[in-house]
Amino acid sequence: MKASKSLIAIVLTVLMGCQQSASLQSYFVSHQETPGFLQVDIPISVLITDQLQLSDNVKDAWNSVRRLNILAYIKKDDLSQMKKEFETVEGILNTDQYEQLMQMKSDEFKTSIFVKGSDDDLKEMILVLGYQQEGFLVARLLGDDMTLQKAGIIANSLNQVNFNEKALSQFEGFL
Repeated sequence: MKASKSLIAIVLTVLMGCQQSASLQSYFVSHQETPGFLQVDIPISVLITDQLQLSDNVKDAWNSVRRLNILAYIKKDDLSQMKKEFETVEGILNTDQYEQLMQMKSDEFKTSIFVKGSDDDLKEMILVLGYQQEGFLVARLLGDDMTLQKAGIIANSLNQVNFNEKALSQFEGFL
């Protein structure tokens, strides 16, 4: 009887694990120390200086962001592996969890923006930059009380914000 309960528990665990779809968070975690990848988790307070003269509306929008999480594939000598990893990321993002807002393509690069959550409660915004020969970068903007309207305000205020260049220098080839 005890052995059959253990067997049932194992089977249920395996079945439940198989039904869960991959998430971008799990991809980040599983690749954070993989050779060829660079992963950084940055609090927004590190990126944005305190001396900014921003309107209350813009400050409120930026306050809805907790952190920026970046994962980049920078190993340029294995294009087949890069393509495979990029397709894995695209496969995760092309599920019901994420909604694509925009995509731009050229012969050299592909850029997409995705969101997770509802218009009034975005959990994350994802920017994907893929370069034909250079690698790819996935940036996740994680928030609390973030909305599509606040995301638009953030995008429009980027020219007013003085990002900490040292924090982003690792990704210079992409940004």
